[in-house]
Amino acid sequence: MTLGCSKDATILTPSTNVSDQDLNARKSADLDRETVLGKKLQNPYTVEVMKRAYKSIEKENQVQKIDIKSNFLYIRFLPKDSVEYRRINSDDSFELFSYPLDYEISVKGNKYKVRWSGLAAH
Repeated sequence: MTLGCSKDATILTPSTNVSDQDLNARKSADLDRETVLGKKLQNPYTVEVMKRAYKSIEKENQVQKIDIKSNFLYIRFLPKDSVEYRRINSDDSFELFSYPLDYEISVKGNKYKVRWSGLAAH
């Protein structure tokens, strides 16, 4: 039997003697893992990139002429307190992510801590 889904998974055999306390500690550690970002990615969804992609298939195929324009915004919210946090989270008109979408995820966790560098954070 395998416990966990990480690189440091533990293989348990029937003869392995693991206490309930050890199992609960391991489960808790897996549930309390921080998301770690990798390298910054180029946004493939910019209008400029979409127009270049469309031009490349337009030459090769007969495709309907379309006007490519933006229809979504990528906005970063930094609530100053729990009241603002609850207000933002209670709005179902947009989808929220707790981590930036323009970075690779090196380690997927259940929480993300904002790293500040000068005036900009990522």
